[in-house]
Amino acid sequence: MFDTFLFRAHAHRLTGGFPGNPRLIDAWLASNKAPADAADQAAQQLAIRQEFNPEDTHTTIFWRAPDGSPEYESRAMKAAIKEAANILGSTASRSGVLDVKNFRSKLAERVFVDPRIGGCPIICGCGETHQPGDILHLTERPIQVMTMQGPRTSLKAVEYATDVPLQFNIRILRDGIVKETHLRTILEYLQDGGLGADRSQGSGTFDLIDFEQIA
Repeated sequence: MFDTFLFRAHAHRLTGGFPGNPRLIDAWLASNKAPADAADQAAQQLAIRQEFNPEDTHTTIFWRAPDGSPEYESRAMKAAIKEAANILGSTASRSGVLDVKNFRSKLAERVFVDPRIGGCPIICGCGETHQPGDILHLTERPIQVMTMQGPRTSLKAVEYATDVPLQFNIRILRDGIVKETHLRTILEYLQDGGLGADRSQGSGTFDLIDFEQIA
């Protein structure tokens, strides 16, 4: 039913985008602003981080596996593919980048990223040894936040990793609507468009190593 492709890439820098403070996750869930499909997974992160509690409220980190190890999630990879499909598909009538009407919705129903649960372990290529639960690297930058007293400047701390190998299996439904050439176009775009958080800061760009059919 599916054609399966091995995706391998080398990310120059990846940045975490998930709230690092369990109290912030708790407040996010309590506010009813958490997307329905993320609520259960966010609650799981609360359980995983019983002993992991960055003090800075504005700290974002990578998703954590049950043992505390950082991961780039399969669903985040799928989200990046869908976002690229939306961008490239919106130009189809003008440039013919993608030649399928409503391409994003068709892709969402036909392209799947494995493993279904979890993702690719994030191994920082800096040569340092990290234990599960460790922060890989942190950097800070100023951000504008809106408070009850009006706009204020705060510091945002983000966890990041450099020289990260990524590997996923990408399955495409074998009905001829989404083709290998479409995925190659999307991955070519994502090499510069980036994956994960802080793409506007230049994070998430990668070099594609392999995209080959394995089944």
